Amino acid sequence: MRLRRQLQRQLQRQLQRQLQRQLQRQLQRQLQRQLQRQLQRQLQRRAIAVGDRAPALTIVTSEQPVP
Repeated sequence: MRLRRQLQRQLQRQLQRQLQRQLQRQLQRQLQRQLQRQLQRQLQRRAIAVGDRAPALTIVTSEQPVP
């Protein structure tokens, strides 16, 4: 009986450790993905906002060669 209890405890500890590791990995991956998506969205928004504020580029083409 004693041995059985010890074994059960060991198994529980092992399983808990494994589960914790797995969960941590999963959560880290998820968080990284989320953060990357958020950052990309923010950067895109900022780029668009900056593009709106920036003066429009006008390309001047002249038929005559510039001296």
